[in-house]
Amino acid sequence: MSKFSQLIRLFFEYSRRQTITIKEELELLTNYLDIEKLRFEEKLNYNITVCEKIDVEEQRIPSMLLQPIVENAVNHGLFHKKENGTVEVLFKQLKEDSFKVTIKDDGIGINKAKSIFKASSKNYQSNSSNVLKEWQVDYKIEDISEIEKDKTGTIVTLIFTQLNSQ
Repeated sequence: MSKFSQLIRLFFEYSRRQTITIKEELELLTNYLDIEKLRFEEKLNYNITVCEKIDVEEQRIPSMLLQPIVENAVNHGLFHKKENGTVEVLFKQLKEDSFKVTIKDDGIGINKAKSIFKASSKNYQSNSSNVLKEWQVDYKIEDISEIEKDKTGTIVTLIFTQLNSQ
């Protein structure tokens, strides 16, 4: 319960801000994924890796941007998988003024998730791509089965340029 209440507090605090530090984003993602591990009864694993060249206390990103993407990986990719699943989040410095975030899961893949969604009666609308365009974040979403034969999952790659403190 304390992890859940902490997560709710972070959601409220960060949703009121335009940007947050990577350190704050890491706290939010870790807290969220720990709660999901409880829901999945330990069938969910995750790894978050940050390149040592990235200053997590100074580098800023748009608030509430990565968590919904990670949530999609869990709820649309791993939820429909019978075996254990893993979400990996990697922050990597590219140049002095840019870095890449890769969110990868070994779930059913975006293509299969879309077909399951189309067959359901749920009315879902994603706002993630609108936020990415608004912040001018370059991004790519790939189904792993189209890249590596005999593998499944989804890879979301985002390229950020230096954001000024806000």
